[in-house]
Amino acid sequence: MGSISMGANPRSVAIVGAGRSHNVFSTWAMHAGSPKAPFDEVWTINMAGTVFPTDRWYCMDDYHEMLAGPPAYLEALKASRCPIYTSTPTPEIPMTVAFPAEDVARAVGYPYFNTSAAWAFGDAIRLEVPDVYLFGMDFVYPDEPYKGEAGRGCLEFLIGIARERGMRVHIAQSSNLMDTHTNHPPYGFPGKRWGQDEDGNLILVPDGVVSPGKE
Repeated sequence: MGSISMGANPRSVAIVGAGRSHNVFSTWAMHAGSPKAPFDEVWTINMAGTVFPTDRWYCMDDYHEMLAGPPAYLEALKASRCPIYTSTPTPEIPMTVAFPAEDVARAVGYPYFNTSAAWAFGDAIRLEVPDVYLFGMDFVYPDEPYKGEAGRGCLEFLIGIARERGMRVHIAQSSNLMDTHTNHPPYGFPGKRWGQDEDGNLILVPDGVVSPGKE
């Protein structure tokens, strides 16, 4: 328990949660032959850290809340060899580290973090990670429209801040975050979709037409 030096800031990070779109990360890793390729680091959120190889594990629940979780989760936390960022470090989980909440809030510029995933993404903003890949960040599912988890609006807000600062944010295609899972046309423009011109500017193009820039 205490301070852990992580060396140079990563250039690309995969943040993996426990939502359904984590299977996109699994498929990616299977085809790449490694869960790390092509990422410098893999960060996991809460229970996802019990399954995926992890460089940084974000578990912002208080230790007493962790105690109320599945016993296997607590045992995995105790056995971890990677730093576990949390609000309340405890000697009973040796790799727990105090999360730099104030530094993250100052770096983001707005104190709005309502999930472990939001805190982790805020940490990526603090570290100015150029490329962040999000997997398993799903809060509402099409087949369960009346059930959902808090946090989608917060994470999408933080994505907007990151994009404004020049960070590239890549979202699993099956995730509902930013409505990525839909193939609906832009609202009010049936038969069209977004593309890019030669300079990388967003343009509306008809369905079936290849835009001049990178798709």
